[in-house]
This record gives sequence, structure tokens and C-alpha cells, in this order.
Amino acid sequence: MKGMQKLIIVALLLFLVIAALIIERTLQDQHSTTSGGPPHLSQQTVLSAGNEQTFKLNIRQDMNFFDAANFQVKQNNAVLLRVVSDTSGQLTIDKYSPVFSLEKNKEGSFSFTANHIGSFIIRFSGKPVGILFVNPQ
Repeated sequence: MKGMQKLIIVALLLFLVIAALIIERTLQDQHSTTSGGPPHLSQQTVLSAGNEQTFKLNIRQDMNFFDAANFQVKQNNAVLLRVVSDTSGQLTIDKYSPVFSLEKNKEGSFSFTANHIGSFIIRFSGKPVGILFVNPQ
């Protein structure tokens, strides 16, 4: 019986955490639409020509997990990320070695070759801001 009680407590805690995240997201969405400000994060494919793809990523300090951008590319494609952030920091992509430094409110352009197949978290100063999906050719 004690095992069942623990399971119920864990399920209730998980429910509360998910509910809190949904409420937080709803409040942030209402704030960004009522204030007329830009979204927490925007992603846009700027260019896709041959085996080269360019993406724009706008990062804000008050982003949360639900704001993460998703970028899809094919293996061995050249990728150019054009990134702007409202704070200075470092952009990294899991399993990829480059570390890109960003200055506050200045666009940085970073290129690399997507040579690893899989999904990789894009982090800004350790915080997840996106996912790079690299598909086989």
C-alpha cells in the first residue's frame, strides 16, 4: 500500500508542475500580445538554397521551455544562425564544438556544418532555447 501512496503523490506533484507551466505560458502569451511586444522567441527560415540553410533566432531573457525554436536541416548542410539576444552570453549546440559569443542586442552570425544526425539542444548561457534536428541526406 505504501508504494501505491508514493505513486499517487508523485502523480499529483507531476500534475501540479505541468499545470503551473501551462499557467505560466498562458500568462506570458497574454502579456506579449497585450503589450504589443515581440514574442519571446521567433524563428524564421531566411534562406534555403541547395545545401545551405539560414535561420534567425531572437532570444529574450524571460523565455521558458515552451518558447524553444525548432530547426530542421539535412546532414552535411551548411547552417547559418543569425542570433540576437537581449543579454550577452554564449550560444552552444550539444555535440557541436563551437561556442558562439553574443553581445547584448547585437546580431551575431554563426555558421557550421550539420554533420551529426539526431536532435541537439541549442543553449544560450546554459538555458535551452531551441532544438536542431539533423536528418539523414
